[in-house]
Amino acid sequence: MALTLKEIAADLKLSISTISRVLNNKAVVNEETRQRVVDYLRQRDSLSMLHTGNGHSFHDVVAVVIPDISEDYFDFVVRSIENCLWKKQIGMLLCDTMENESKEMQYMNMLIEKNFKGIILATIDKNVQRLSSYHQKGLNIVYFDNLPNIDLPYNAVITDNIKSSILAVNHLASHGHRQIGFISGRKDETTGFERLVGYRRAMEINGLQAKDEWIVFGDYKEQSGYRGMLNLLARNKEMTAVFVSSSKMTYGAMKALADQGIRVPEDMAVIGFDVHDSSGLIRPGITTIVQNEEQIGRLCVDTLLREGENTDSCQADYQRILLEPRLIIRETCGCTHAFSGDSEFA
Repeated sequence: MALTLKEIAADLKLSISTISRVLNNKAVVNEETRQRVVDYLRQRDSLSMLHTGNGHSFHDVVAVVIPDISEDYFDFVVRSIENCLWKKQIGMLLCDTMENESKEMQYMNMLIEKNFKGIILATIDKNVQRLSSYHQKGLNIVYFDNLPNIDLPYNAVITDNIKSSILAVNHLASHGHRQIGFISGRKDETTGFERLVGYRRAMEINGLQAKDEWIVFGDYKEQSGYRGMLNLLARNKEMTAVFVSSSKMTYGAMKALADQGIRVPEDMAVIGFDVHDSSGLIRPGITTIVQNEEQIGRLCVDTLLREGENTDSCQADYQRILLEPRLIIRETCGCTHAFSGDSEFA
């Protein structure tokens, strides 16, 4: 059971206003009193979330669990989450699973043990029973990036991955490309699966065949992009364009093309995914699909806190927020009039 300010004040024989000042880290409280309150809460393992007495939740710390902070996408989303939480005087605990499903499970067990109720999660876990158990325990989770394959309702903030691929392929097709390769992510994750669906749909829309030999699968890392590009080149001598579905795989694919002496965009047009280059240092500038990381982070926080305040939530309260992707045109797609750097979202 979460404690109310009134209960804490009564147990410690202090005023509710004093307890509130301690929780909000106000300097007017003397150190001895502050320590008494902290020790009291620590003994009851109630530092992470308290009830203010009016039925609303006070989130002291929110946990954010991601698979790889070295990816620009996760870096920017986490920055947005932290900025939004900071404005609300809420702390953030960041857990980087390093693409390790077992590590994610261990982090989640730790958060459950420490009574974390607010978690923003980019899961890589495929265990349906385990993911379902988090919601059965009453955890307040907002998913982003990859979604769980569970039957229970949940909150999520994601980019329209299908539309992302359609944007990329349509742009290449509009330049006359007919043989368009695709370096996909993992099929057993929603991001990879939906981007693959979008690629196939876009090829169909443009009257093109999405041949199996034009598709390779990677793990979102540079080496898989490098190997995937070499694989596509070996199997498809007629290929003139490629869409790569993650930033690191894009960098790997670009290196493979350079190593093979293939000029971009003269010999091969390329569109990447989540490639950030606001300084314009990458040459040629990589045309890319981008997600609105600032909006994703902000909506994750808003959804989490809204759900935390609603103690009587029902299935109708859950929502999956679907955001629009954008195409930033630079140089690798072959456009004559290319933008330099990243465009800002409105």
